[in-house]
Amino acid sequence: MNPFYFGRSQRPLFGIYHPPHARPVRKTGVVLCPPIGHEYARTHRVLRHLALSLADAGCHVMRFDWYGVGDSGGDGSDVDLPGWIADVGTAIEELKDTSGITRVSLVGVRLGAAIAMSAAAKRRDVENVVLWDPIVRGSTYLSDVIALNEQFLRNEYPPPRSRSENPERDGVLGQPLPATLRDQLAAFSLTSLTTCGARAVHVVASAPHSHFDELSAHLATLPVRSTCQVLGRGGDWDAVDRIVSALLPQQIQPMLQGMAELAMAEAE
Repeated sequence: MNPFYFGRSQRPLFGIYHPPHARPVRKTGVVLCPPIGHEYARTHRVLRHLALSLADAGCHVMRFDWYGVGDSGGDGSDVDLPGWIADVGTAIEELKDTSGITRVSLVGVRLGAAIAMSAAAKRRDVENVVLWDPIVRGSTYLSDVIALNEQFLRNEYPPPRSRSENPERDGVLGQPLPATLRDQLAAFSLTSLTTCGARAVHVVASAPHSHFDELSAHLATLPVRSTCQVLGRGGDWDAVDRIVSALLPQQIQPMLQGMAELAMAEAE
């Protein structure tokens, strides 16, 4: 496990490279795309275990933080969707340069899944994309996370004399939401993508949702093989009492690992 900074000096990204620990080494590497805010904290342990397990299975793996998030450069005022989509490309190129591989798979969670899918649409070196509970409509995600933030504050703290309702200033569950990002999220939809880039897309859903049905129907119109598997357990993303609770690896990591390994086996 090798932590380091990469990317341009004007936009440094923090990453952790996990070299393969088994032979034969997979020809396809894996880039993990995390969510943001409280979901980043909740899934950190799961993604770390997933990276270690994939490395034990012979994969080159890259974890990284988005610009303005975690240990990467920048701050909350610097975040935007196009920049994050470009960050995926930077991480892919870094993994390719480090490992010598030429093809990658992307595994994304929540907003990270939506960003991964958007990045794959712009590339031709992505074999597969695994999406765990992807954000299909940014407007719904934005309204849900703001409502969840307000509910959490009401439950945890006494009402202040005055509270700003501006997420740009106060932040939402650990993630600043500058006006530019809010506007981009409000306009974002995975079903607006007209191309994919990847050979296959695998959706892993914690629970049934009409948005996943909508995404599956849209993927069926694209020249890409797609699957959707419902777990019936996992995220609890809208549960206010779970906001500060880490997701345990045994809840989801084996499924994500299995999907990623299957996707790579098909590619090879």
